[in-house]
Amino acid sequence: MKRRDLQRQRRRLAKRVARANDTLAARLVELRHLEEAHEAPVALDGARGKKLSRALLIINTKSGPNNDSILRVKEIVQRLAAHGIKADVRVKLRKKYARKDARRAAKQGYPLVIAAGGDGTIAPVAEGLIGTDAVLGIIPLGTYNNVATSLGVPTELEAAIALIASGLVRAVDVGLVTAAGANRPRTFLEMALVGVSAAMMPVGQDVKAGKWRRLSTVLPAAIQMTPTSTEVRLDKVTPAREALTLLVEIANAPRSGPGMITSPAARLDDGQLQVAIYDEHTQASLAARFVALKMGMAADDAGIERASARRVDVRSANALPVVADAKLIGHTPARFEVLTGCLLVAAGLGIGLEQKPHPDVVAAATVPAPVHEEERDAAEARAIALATPAVAPAKNGPLAIAADAIGKARDTIDNLRGARDA
Repeated sequence: MKRRDLQRQRRRLAKRVARANDTLAARLVELRHLEEAHEAPVALDGARGKKLSRALLIINTKSGPNNDSILRVKEIVQRLAAHGIKADVRVKLRKKYARKDARRAAKQGYPLVIAAGGDGTIAPVAEGLIGTDAVLGIIPLGTYNNVATSLGVPTELEAAIALIASGLVRAVDVGLVTAAGANRPRTFLEMALVGVSAAMMPVGQDVKAGKWRRLSTVLPAAIQMTPTSTEVRLDKVTPAREALTLLVEIANAPRSGPGMITSPAARLDDGQLQVAIYDEHTQASLAARFVALKMGMAADDAGIERASARRVDVRSANALPVVADAKLIGHTPARFEVLTGCLLVAAGLGIGLEQKPHPDVVAAATVPAPVHEEERDAAEARAIALATPAVAPAKNGPLAIAADAIGKARDTIDNLRGARDA
């Protein structure tokens, strides 16, 4: 072997050894933090000992009741910079792209990936980060913000960004469902459903999207469903539980749907799924319970069998539809599993967490940081420039006109406040 080739081989070997040492060091840091998490759920500067000073921001352009979240890109980037986080920006066009962008960012060494949007934006970004060292940050811009609420992420923009920058990180669980007819296993953060509620889910999604054609076929089929003989096996225990049912719920978080507490005992960090089997409930009784849940007046009854498990297998005499986080994915038979502690996320005092940081720690972590326009550096300017084409379309377009009107209204309010204070 030539001397030059030998030197190259040695350099390659040295790089491999260095990478192996880095990986080992990261795993040791991970082990230490996981051990500490049993006593103190706070991990400063990220769960891998990394400084959360660089991030990929994935934003949904149409989140929230007004579908105008894209107008907040510049403000979000500036507020992140005020907390020392330099953000690159990606606009979420489709869920699969958000998932791929998040996975690629983790591989490229981003310590932080931020999902700005609603639950439909958070889910694919979270899926892309499962099993990686990157921390998921959440800026809730959606209508219901179930995941953010369960994790204790404030809905106020500045407080949410301050929480992300604080380094308060939890390792949380993700649900995984494998159903017949699905092209691949699907993950869920909130809840999976089997039965009539799963059949009705496409109806709600179509109505929300303004698509009315499928209603004539989907709605009658859902209404005509009758209770089906079903077996629910928990953690492979024999015999399976049997029920004549229209609905089985498998929850990873307490809150789901249109902002409802559907599974009060569910926690995102307890390594368990909460199961609810609605035995011999009719469509009318299920509809009445849904209304009561929405009004915060629902109470448990003897016809709801509840349990917890790490794995749930559901089989039914007639195929029942299966939904994961509001997406229809297949039908029974289906298997549901919990992926324990597989996702790192910036979290606070959430109703869906078993282990919580001290309230004083969270209060100190969510203190606003001053935003100084003149202190914007080159990295921040590039991030804003990337988002500018999407933020400012045609100068005379309706979006630009609306943004200009909002800006003038804010200026007027500020002038009035100044005159009042003077």
